[in-house]
Amino acid sequence: MSLDSLNFIIQNLNSPPFNCNTSLIAFDLWSPTTLLQQLSDVISWITQTDNVDVTKETPDETALRLLYYLKILKFNPPTDIDDLEEWRSGLVEGAKRSVYPVLFYIFSNVEILKQRAYLAKYLVKVVPFCF
Repeated sequence: MSLDSLNFIIQNLNSPPFNCNTSLIAFDLWSPTTLLQQLSDVISWITQTDNVDVTKETPDETALRLLYYLKILKFNPPTDIDDLEEWRSGLVEGAKRSVYPVLFYIFSNVEILKQRAYLAKYLVKVVPFCF
């Protein structure tokens, strides 16, 4: 990821509602858990849902929740099967190579994604439990 892209992510994380007050060096030193928590918070902000503490849910629950919302937000993951598996596992682990592109995508399209997330509440097919 380019330096300009990282600065763009940091600029957005330092502004409201996140107010992280971080620098490029400090951001690079964030632990995978902190990075994953911040991604979860950003997705919660976009989708207007409650923040979830990723340390209190299982990795499978975290993965399902994040991938569900990324599908709604139409994030395009890697298309190669090997890269896709690596990306998914990296996302659950809080790996920079997986989380940074997602943050960049979200911050690059905030207004569109907020609208998409709002409309998704009404447009996503609901399948009854008995089926």
